[in-house]
Amino acid sequence: MYRVFVDEDAPELLLEPVEPASLSPLASFFYCALFTCVRQLTASFRTSNPTWIRGAQQDSDRLDVDWPQIDRLLAKASAGLSARLTMPDLETPANLFEGSVEDLKLPRKADVVLSSPPYCTRIDYVIATKPELVMLGNDASDIKRLRRQMLGTPLTEKTKHGPSSKWGSSAVQFMDAVVSHHTKAAGTYYRNYYLGYLGGLFKSLRAIDRATKRKGSIALVVQDSYFKEVHFDLPLILSEMGESMGRCSERLDFQVTRTKAAINPGSRNYRTTFSATESLIVFGKKED
Repeated sequence: MYRVFVDEDAPELLLEPVEPASLSPLASFFYCALFTCVRQLTASFRTSNPTWIRGAQQDSDRLDVDWPQIDRLLAKASAGLSARLTMPDLETPANLFEGSVEDLKLPRKADVVLSSPPYCTRIDYVIATKPELVMLGNDASDIKRLRRQMLGTPLTEKTKHGPSSKWGSSAVQFMDAVVSHHTKAAGTYYRNYYLGYLGGLFKSLRAIDRATKRKGSIALVVQDSYFKEVHFDLPLILSEMGESMGRCSERLDFQVTRTKAAINPGSRNYRTTFSATESLIVFGKKED
């Protein structure tokens, strides 16, 4: 795929991950179609957790797919994708930048930022998109690095630092509830996980705030969750973080009746309902 649409002189096995910004619209189209094919071919590697994809444990578990089958799947996926395409507005060009939001640098400050950071649900988004990442040339070391860098990663690092007062009182109170909880690993793994998430979230919001005009707007979609029976009100925490940066906020809630929280049967020991609240938080300039 890469040699046909991007660089005909590239080696058969990519030595570096594909740079998305280097892909033409045509190459991007066929990569998206290829992603659909790979998802279908790797269906047997899915687990009871729909966000997790296991790897082959031995050589006999590896897939053996012939080219005619790939051709059929690619043709079907391309037809389905093309049927959903609309003509772009050529007068409004789009520029693609790849990298961590903490290192966000724009040619000029934005008027509006719209985003949805990873929810605090311990979903491993890198593993969830492993087939696509592999097709883009990422190897095991690249995937491990991405997992470490991802906001909300379930991989934790031990830290001696506690919550920052800049995160707001709700975040500090939640961390106190986690550390004092009677459940196993509350003061170790879960403490480190939530500290890592909150610290990364604050840094991300601060980077977005710096990249946005003072009179501009920041709109973020987030969802609450639970640690055992302790409510993690992410929309409220995010609002308080914005407050510490000098921004006011408005919140609009939507109820979500189906979530992935009930996948773990152990969670039923602490709660009987597994709905959630998804919220749109809009930050604006605080009035003087």
